[in-house]
Amino acid sequence: MLPSSPRTHSRNSSAVSAASFHLREPSEQVEPEATFGNRGCKIFALVYLVGCILVSAFYVIAYGKNQHAYFYTEEVWVPGTVTNQAPLKPKIELFADQPYTEWISQRWTYFNSNFSDWPVLPEYVDAIQQLAAGTVNGVAGVWVLTRSKLYFGQNISAITSARIQFVPISSLLSLQVKAHSRIATTPDGRLYLFTPSNVTLLDCTPQATEYCDIVAFTSDTSIITSVYSLTFSESTNTLWAGTDAGLFYATLSTDNRLNVTLSNTVQDPVQTLAWRPSLASPSNPQPRPFIFASSDGVKPVKQRCHRRQVACEDPFGLLVVGTERRLYFYDGSMWWFEWVSVWRNSKGGLVDGPPTSLVFAPTTGELFVSNNVSLTRVNVDYTFDRIGPLQGLPYNQINTLLFSDYTVVYPPVGAGQERVGVASGTVWVGTAKGYALYDVGNQTFRGYFYGRRWHSGESILGLAGCCGGQGVVVLSDRGISVVEAEEWTLQQKAAHYQAMLQRHTRPPGLVADCSLTDYIPSTCTPQTNDNDGLWTSLLVVAESCRYHVTKDPQAQANAWALFKGMKFLNNVTGIHGLMARSVVTTNVSVSGDMWYNSTAIPGWLWKGDTSSDEVAGHMFAYPLVHDLVASSQDHKSEVSGLVDSIVGYIKNNSYHLIDVTNHSTTWGVWAPHPLNFELSRADQHGINALQIMSYLLSAYHLTGKMEYLDAWKELFNNGTLGDVPTHYGLNIINQKITFPRDNNFSDDELAFLPYFVYFYSLKGLEAKVRAAYSTLLGDMLTASIDRTWRYARLERSSVWAAIYSYATGAKDPSLIEDLVWNLRTWPLELIEWGTQNSHRLDITFNPEQDRNFQANTQSVRVLPANERTQLRWNGNPFQLDSDASSSETDPGAWLMPYWFARWLKLL
Repeated sequence: MLPSSPRTHSRNSSAVSAASFHLREPSEQVEPEATFGNRGCKIFALVYLVGCILVSAFYVIAYGKNQHAYFYTEEVWVPGTVTNQAPLKPKIELFADQPYTEWISQRWTYFNSNFSDWPVLPEYVDAIQQLAAGTVNGVAGVWVLTRSKLYFGQNISAITSARIQFVPISSLLSLQVKAHSRIATTPDGRLYLFTPSNVTLLDCTPQATEYCDIVAFTSDTSIITSVYSLTFSESTNTLWAGTDAGLFYATLSTDNRLNVTLSNTVQDPVQTLAWRPSLASPSNPQPRPFIFASSDGVKPVKQRCHRRQVACEDPFGLLVVGTERRLYFYDGSMWWFEWVSVWRNSKGGLVDGPPTSLVFAPTTGELFVSNNVSLTRVNVDYTFDRIGPLQGLPYNQINTLLFSDYTVVYPPVGAGQERVGVASGTVWVGTAKGYALYDVGNQTFRGYFYGRRWHSGESILGLAGCCGGQGVVVLSDRGISVVEAEEWTLQQKAAHYQAMLQRHTRPPGLVADCSLTDYIPSTCTPQTNDNDGLWTSLLVVAESCRYHVTKDPQAQANAWALFKGMKFLNNVTGIHGLMARSVVTTNVSVSGDMWYNSTAIPGWLWKGDTSSDEVAGHMFAYPLVHDLVASSQDHKSEVSGLVDSIVGYIKNNSYHLIDVTNHSTTWGVWAPHPLNFELSRADQHGINALQIMSYLLSAYHLTGKMEYLDAWKELFNNGTLGDVPTHYGLNIINQKITFPRDNNFSDDELAFLPYFVYFYSLKGLEAKVRAAYSTLLGDMLTASIDRTWRYARLERSSVWAAIYSYATGAKDPSLIEDLVWNLRTWPLELIEWGTQNSHRLDITFNPEQDRNFQANTQSVRVLPANERTQLRWNGNPFQLDSDASSSETDPGAWLMPYWFARWLKLL
């Protein structure tokens, strides 16, 4: 027998067969070599060979090896097959598991709106007006200003178990706090409290006698009703206050007296303020950005500043003031302004609407201006750029902005690239519906966070830095959330989900969703499900691959225990080859019909009318249990015997899954006549053909029984089964239904699992059989999976990408990028929080009707997994909105593609 070797699939390969290769018989004569030009021919051949080698080497360097090789290129070793082939070398590792940013959110609610097991703010912490980062006695924390009190929050973290402590500063110092007040901190540890009736300066440095000391006080603010914004100018030690009565500034005299003055320039109500220090400095070795010098006292003249150009210094810095009609600038010597757009008469300015918040990015000197329509970036050369939905802004109605030095870490797949690109910090954009993160240096949004997965309430009212620059305290209309960045690897994330597995496992060894009491994970109670076998199969595959990768005996034990649970589903029915949808003990109350008392295993109820979904799950798991987990021949026989029982039962019943009722189950039909001639099964025409073809090949692979191979040929050929045409090979090519009203994402799962089973079984066959059957199906199966992938890759699914890579050898960077992106963005919490995205402005709605006959309910671009609710692979990844459910999904949908990709050495 000739040794088998990988081959690259050609589009014309169906015309090639093993018979095309001619082996010379011993009696055949070999023509003598020609003598004329023999030496020249040899030299030419040698030069030609060297040239080919050089060209090939250049191609590999330029484009990478095997960008898209079909299904016999660089195969993965399939241990434990019926052949005696030497193991094939695994693929080259394509991805280094670099740390990336995971956001951890600890949500707090007000005393009267507690929810889940979230901690509750103390009853005395009433509605919060403002948050501000600061220090007290050198300890970092967050100032909390309510309608009547001032607190300092310590032990702020979303990650540590410590609880926030609220120090009642206003009570300790007998401070009067009113509604419509604001606070501002200074770099040296002081705090200004500006109320409609007075201004107080607190010294909270380590030199203070208590937590803080009152340094200065004034009551010269009687004309003010509301204080909207404060900012402190370090260069002149001036507090600037935006109020309903105009712009005020407060200075501290040498005898610690506060002098509050109304600005002559800005006397309109001031909504927001921001100040930055000087950008021009002779000591800075880098060329400086533009600053401004006065020209006729009207508009500034832009002037480029470079090192040691003292004339270009701007010692004051820059103050920006936002009013309803104007955006004012003050550089310490002169004022100027730009108009704000007026929507009612379409008068356009440089800012789309009245500014709601202002913030500088100190790393770049850029100013960010928010309003109810968009975000505006004012660059250091004084050019204004609009950032709206087309630039990625998820939602307008912006209430507040905050700059954080932390830059989201998202390493690209390719080696040798920067982990974060340009690390210039992040602007947090708080809106009426959640918040978004804008990466300043890379000028892109890095996530949208809305709903109970991230914060309580709806509207984001305030933001304050915390956690050593790694996090932010988010103020909403229902409480606060501490959102902190941690750098995780996918391996860490796998351990996080692995820890959940135990609470999702129920007797007799099945994986299940949990019902929760008030969304509290510790109350997890596993529930029965119509697809117990399918969901368990994903964990069986995950644990099988984990064992193969890590050699952890616990993974082997887990895989075998879960396999035993799936075997129980087969045994409990008392009918060899028929598995139950689900099982419970007889003392458990069940609803609905199709439940039967088990005569094979008394004390159990089992659910019938088993679907093709269940069969797909069982047939997906068993080959890997057989080859990767089974530790003895007896164990292997136990697995292969189960496959023999299932496939034999279906085949012997004319390709129907016969229920205990002696009738076919609703969806257990793989027979030629209904698939080829019944309109009601038009959407099963190709997918069920794919399933049964893969099951028959797998049964032959694991049992070696020729009856399955003969049945495979019978269904594939363009012949008949009895008097019914089969041609399942043709059926398979276009198995993916693209009709929008019947685009069932569950069918993607029911196609990709059999795709894997087929290619896995094919690679495990003897060389002659493999060659014959790869040629027999040839382009049909390749065309089928390629066509399916053209549509499915839009979902950016980790599991579809991994299976497609296994089947075809494809490993292009975009495929790996999608696989990693999906794994990274999967939410850490698997609670079914309701999500809403249909209000977003950064998505394009799909105008086609969905399966519910609704148009414009799906996105064209799939959103990150942590911005939507799709915790299983039969869900619609383009669905924008979903209802909440007090339940937690098992982690199999993440663990399976992760460990599967690790087994394939894609990760």
